[in-house]
Amino acid sequence: DEFLAGLARYAPRPVYPEDFAARVYKIGRDPQGVRLTYMKITGGSLRVKGLLSGADARGERWEEKAEQLRVYSGEKFRTLEEAEDFLEDWMIRTCELIDRYQVKELYFDWWIQHSSAKKYLKKIAAYYYNRALEWGEEVHIAYKHDAFMFGTATVDIERGQFSQIQPFVWQTDTAIAKNSWCYTENNEFKEAKNILCDLVDVVSKNGCMLLNVGPKADGTISEEDRKVLLEIGKWLEVNGEAIYGTGIWRVAQEGPTLVEEGQFTDGKDKVFTREDFRFTRKGSCLYAICLSYPKDGKVVIKSLGKQDASHLPKFHGIIKNVEVLGFEEEPVWNRMVEGLVIETKTVCSDKPVVFKIEID
Repeated sequence: DEFLAGLARYAPRPVYPEDFAARVYKIGRDPQGVRLTYMKITGGSLRVKGLLSGADARGERWEEKAEQLRVYSGEKFRTLEEAEDFLEDWMIRTCELIDRYQVKELYFDWWIQHSSAKKYLKKIAAYYYNRALEWGEEVHIAYKHDAFMFGTATVDIERGQFSQIQPFVWQTDTAIAKNSWCYTENNEFKEAKNILCDLVDVVSKNGCMLLNVGPKADGTISEEDRKVLLEIGKWLEVNGEAIYGTGIWRVAQEGPTLVEEGQFTDGKDKVFTREDFRFTRKGSCLYAICLSYPKDGKVVIKSLGKQDASHLPKFHGIIKNVEVLGFEEEPVWNRMVEGLVIETKTVCSDKPVVFKIEID
């Protein structure tokens, strides 16, 4: 129970041809001596007796016919009339997973943006959303590289995030290990505080985080992963109200440290300062989250200072009270032109510190 409680703009976009194309990764023979060419289809489709052509390493041209098309599962295989038939099988298997497990999120990786998959994606999405209505559940589909029409599913950024607040809900998928999605002997594990800073940053910008935990070969969770998860869980137990069920504020952030935008950027540790804040809101409360709380206990939130709102739509609300989540101390605060000045004496943490600010 304790463990469970703890729980693209700058990315190059692959372009695939409309005509048949494939990547050959193995050539072998079956028990009867028939030559087999193992390939991943990266464009168009291929039919039985379809003509294949190319050039060898010496530049000499060749032509051959595809006498048979097989889809293997272990040593067993079934034959196809057309290689695109695999997509029909993939669609049926996906719908079976939807029905058997009533999944809350259907996550797709990068290849599905290819034109040959489009009609199957539409059928899968329609089936999934209609089944969710029958279940009375809220579900969503995560996708990359414009595989779905914008607004019909959730934009996903793999191992990265947006640098600015977004008007639409999005998702980042990342892992506890910097260098792997799986458990390996040489995993380089992220620290809990860095994952929490990323989580806070993502949520403040209208995003959510899908966190991967790679189990060992025997299905157990490593002690390194477990330690990180429990630290995250303890922080959320105290500060979760600033994350769960919150919405975006007029600004997502302030401070000098900007997050790099794009995929595969989460391997770089970010060095935040006392000036780096992220904002979320719920009801009449604003949550100002300091990503690196100083030892002297004094911070200034510039976005909440006394400001002239007659021209620009700056914050001009009334602050009734300020408290620090997880600490009994009542902070001393004063709203000034330079910002909301907050001082504490006993607050100390290596993880983000959350100020709950009641606004009238």
